Amino acid sequence: MQHKPKNANRIVIAFSLTGVLLLATFCIMILVNNHTFADKVYYKTVLDNARGLSALPAIYFKGMEIGRIDDYRLNLQSNEIDVEFWVFQEYSTKVVKYALLTGEQHPIFDEVTTLDLILPEPDKVGPFVALPAGHWYPILTVHWENSI
Repeated sequence: MQHKPKNANRIVIAFSLTGVLLLATFCIMILVNNHTFADKVYYKTVLDNARGLSALPAIYFKGMEIGRIDDYRLNLQSNEIDVEFWVFQEYSTKVVKYALLTGEQHPIFDEVTTLDLILPEPDKVGPFVALPAGHWYPILTVHWENSI
């Protein structure tokens, strides 16, 4: 019994289209999950240690994810780590002068598990001054704590 080429072509086309649609769906899901289409504001800072940053950890404010470390590299001139991070545009008003970024590092896997943005006390620094996009953020420091 022979198959008709017309039916075989339909099956091959349907199978191919299904595969392409699944691939496109998975790619879109990954891009959405990585916040590719979200409006972001980028900032820069300097750290003296890049330990645990390879996972490009998220930045939290009061338990809500507001951003992520985007890139880091060794500055060969100063021997410090130049770090670029982004914050969702709706939370960019929380990135203010004298804010502090604290982190916890996993004691076994040596990666950063959380980064928390902590605002300064308003009675000590006056009104909060939000930093503009692309601003070099020298006050931002990371304090690593080993959680057990």
